[in-house]
Amino acid sequence: MAEIISNKNRKSNPRIDFTPMVDLGFLLITFFIMTSRLSEPMSIDLQMPKEGGTQTKIPHHTAMTIYLGAAHQLYYYTALDAMNSDFSKLKTSNFLSSGIRTALLEHSSNVKAAFKNGLKGSTDHDLPFILIKASKNSQYADLVNLLDELAISNIRDYAIVDLELSEEAELEKRASISL
Repeated sequence: MAEIISNKNRKSNPRIDFTPMVDLGFLLITFFIMTSRLSEPMSIDLQMPKEGGTQTKIPHHTAMTIYLGAAHQLYYYTALDAMNSDFSKLKTSNFLSSGIRTALLEHSSNVKAAFKNGLKGSTDHDLPFILIKASKNSQYADLVNLLDELAISNIRDYAIVDLELSEEAELEKRASISL
């Protein structure tokens, strides 16, 4: 606070006490340092394969292929249908709570149940593996939303793969039918 110290013999010279201002400055600095350390950016770690690496073999019952189409539409199939690219078994979904999350959780439970049911080639340690294929009409936000759904569903094994020409043609055909 400002204090005025007066001496009867001299002119009064005002003396300003900066101690509270320094305390406030240190409190503000401490506050900004603490909040900046606590707010780290959110990001998703993507591991990209080496160029020319070997292909990963996926057991047929763990595979699920998800296509990102136009207008926030998702198309998917699982198991042998996914391994054989059987477009007649392709199912349509969206990002609603009853959409792709339900399909992911169902696929995950089917993979776990395969060993219990005695499916040939299945093991107790099998985990669902998702192949993500984005069409040229899909949006980047859809990919981010799908990766969020995978994290929510606790599915950690996935790959982002390029579309083949036949798959692109099928997605364009389905997009023209739904419009």
